[in-house]
Amino acid sequence: MFNLVCWNVRGLVCPVKRDNVKCRLREWSADAACLQEVHSTPDNSLTLHKHLGYSLATYDHFSALARGTAVFSNGPPLDDDQIFTFGSGRIATQVISAVGVKLAVISVYAPNLSAAHDTRAAYNDFIEHLSVTLHWAQVVDGIDGVILAGDFN
Repeated sequence: MFNLVCWNVRGLVCPVKRDNVKCRLREWSADAACLQEVHSTPDNSLTLHKHLGYSLATYDHFSALARGTAVFSNGPPLDDDQIFTFGSGRIATQVISAVGVKLAVISVYAPNLSAAHDTRAAYNDFIEHLSVTLHWAQVVDGIDGVILAGDFN
């Protein structure tokens, strides 16, 4: 069995919240986690996944106060062609070998959609990036399946 948790954690900067998330992930026996709103930066991400009990991480950073997606797992080190992000804090993808199959796991955090022009443009950009990500997952050698998980607002 392979347990994947998808969770909008609404920030992992606070140590107390990080500890609570770590306890829940352990309680749920999460082999991998797709997290949204991690509020990660290149600096704090160096140890964030390790604190939560995972050896591998793919982050799509935005800022310490907003957005940010991540896929955390354990396993062999990743090659560069097994990680895919855009730098928008909206989509993080990692190839995971689990239960005898190779999966592209995609963690997404979609923007809110309203009638305002700027939010429609942000949503259209997100859909375009998601389309590119799904295409990437189809062409990576040896992928047996795709898991798309996240906060779609």
